[in-house]
Amino acid sequence: MKYLVAPTKEQQGTGKLDFSFTTPGEPLVPGSKCGHGQVLDECGCCRAFVGCNTLKATTIGIVAETELTPGQITRKWALRYSQDRFNAKQIKVIIENYEEHVRQIVRDMEQFDVGTRLGFMFNSEKDGTYQLQIFVAGTENLPFGV
Repeated sequence: MKYLVAPTKEQQGTGKLDFSFTTPGEPLVPGSKCGHGQVLDECGCCRAFVGCNTLKATTIGIVAETELTPGQITRKWALRYSQDRFNAKQIKVIIENYEEHVRQIVRDMEQFDVGTRLGFMFNSEKDGTYQLQIFVAGTENLPFGV
């Protein structure tokens, strides 16, 4: 299946707000919104993927073929994220809640070719929730107008 992985140094964006602290090739999941960050600020939480192995952030994901299943990606991230923080019952709930996000990314990746550079952002909705939006990096019509 197609999924997002961390970029190499050459694949990472070069804009002043681009960054990558991940290990190239590790599976990525969307980061979480910290509650005070904005899309174009130094924080970056509104626009960064998180590596499943390192728990470090990157602003670019690369579409790649992987043999991992959505469940394996979710468990890999959840176990690393939850290490020493939560008990087994709490980890199970985290996995159940997050796996649908991973499945949505898998569905979204079908429209992109392997090697495509992608970014994402959280769009604020009127009801106070946030909608994940994935876009092709380096295009002129970025969802936040840059």
